[in-house]
Amino acid sequence: MSTKFYARSILYTPALDVLVLKKAQKTAADICLLDIEDSVPPVRKEDARRLCIEILQAWPKTRPTAVRINEIRSPEFLQDIAAFVAAKVVPDIIVMTMVDSGVEVEILRTLLGRQHLFPEIYVTIETPASIKNLEDIARESNGLILGSADLAASLGVDIDWDNMLYARQRLVVAAARYEIAAIDTACFNFEGSAAELQEESRRCVSLGYHGKVAVHPAQVPVINEIFEVKDEALDWARRVIETWERAGGGVERLGDRMIGPPFVKKAQQLLRRASGRR
Repeated sequence: MSTKFYARSILYTPALDVLVLKKAQKTAADICLLDIEDSVPPVRKEDARRLCIEILQAWPKTRPTAVRINEIRSPEFLQDIAAFVAAKVVPDIIVMTMVDSGVEVEILRTLLGRQHLFPEIYVTIETPASIKNLEDIARESNGLILGSADLAASLGVDIDWDNMLYARQRLVVAAARYEIAAIDTACFNFEGSAAELQEESRRCVSLGYHGKVAVHPAQVPVINEIFEVKDEALDWARRVIETWERAGGGVERLGDRMIGPPFVKKAQQLLRRASGRR
């Protein structure tokens, strides 16, 4: 698979809270996600589905839409899919939860494809089994999102950098292999200083992540600024490719640097990320 969307920020919003959603739409988040999973109590699931469909039908096509659905082993999952099929509308991205294997992603893609519905599918990596089967899941997906809360709960540990580092590294390597989006987990300390969010985001950029989940509108500007591919980086990427093409490939010199196929590949990835944000 591959992805059309390289989002810096994905802002999660409960599908039931229309006022919060309207505030979210006014932010600079690359993707506003409607959540009909954890943020919706069981007795309100049907209301959330109805509102979600209404919002998707009226959503201005100025940026991608996303919906986080219920896990595939639950009755709510079937009702989520039935709602999309009945309305003949899907978001640009469906985010799956509590996935353990690539087969589950294939099942969802097949169900929707038979109804001529073709959203991109992102998978939340949040179970020990999903870490074990990351390669199979990545092969079937368009993007991976680290879900630190459930993963930490399964491991019986706190959500901190050291405890999540192994999962972060596994995820970003699998995403790179299949050229799909790698999105980091949320920083849940949104009432405190922005320093923690900034540090976490910078570390994720250094690992190769494309973006990060936001759980509060105030987090969006910080995330966008850190995950933005800077103009100077894009200019460097263009010059690398131009120099390499002009020389007919191979190893060349650009200024005081040597460039070759690995540097060209990195330059192409940067340009693809920049063009994959609309």
